[in-house]
Amino acid sequence: MCRTLTRTRAGSMPLQSMIDGNFRRLPVVEDDGKVIAMLSMHDVPPEYRIMHRQWVEWTDGKGTSPAPK
Repeated sequence: MCRTLTRTRAGSMPLQSMIDGNFRRLPVVEDDGKVIAMLSMHDVPPEYRIMHRQWVEWTDGKGTSPAPK
């Protein structure tokens, strides 16, 4: 399976795409398919990965806040 990110999507949830697809790197492409960059797990700050993991745990992976008790 090959996945890519477009320039506009490269800023929104690339970490989730990488985790879902079990990818360490994803190419960033123009609309015509030309590769313009390569995004690596090392490009994602560790703080962001920690916050993402906590968010997934807190929301049970659904991406929405739990109902107040």
